[in-house]
Amino acid sequence: MSVMQIILAVIGAYLAVGIVFAIVFVLAGVVRIDPAAARSSVRARLIFMPGAAALWPLLALRWARSARGSVVSVVSVVSMVGMGSGGSGGAQRKLHVVLWCVVGPIALAVVVAALVIGGAVGGAA
Repeated sequence: MSVMQIILAVIGAYLAVGIVFAIVFVLAGVVRIDPAAARSSVRARLIFMPGAAALWPLLALRWARSARGSVVSVVSVVSMVGMGSGGSGGAQRKLHVVLWCVVGPIALAVVVAALVIGGAVGGAA
């Protein structure tokens, strides 16, 4: 088994677990982490699915912590990180900006690396 096949198998397994977790999380877990999500519509919860599938280890940890009795909301996470600025809307926007500034370049690097490695493996054959 080549290195590329191993990498793709690991990514595939991660995504498969993530998709299953995202379905369960959107149906039941999101309310445990953020009680405000109880008022959200089904369409709004569907928006959570890609992020839940990608970030399932972090969300599983937060869900497990909330199951022990402490409800963790986005606002409390932002204040724990030290980005709170009084209002929850501003703090959430800051958190989203930071996440997108980190996640965007990492995702781009992964895609470019996959194309380069795939081209190198495909060209060598």
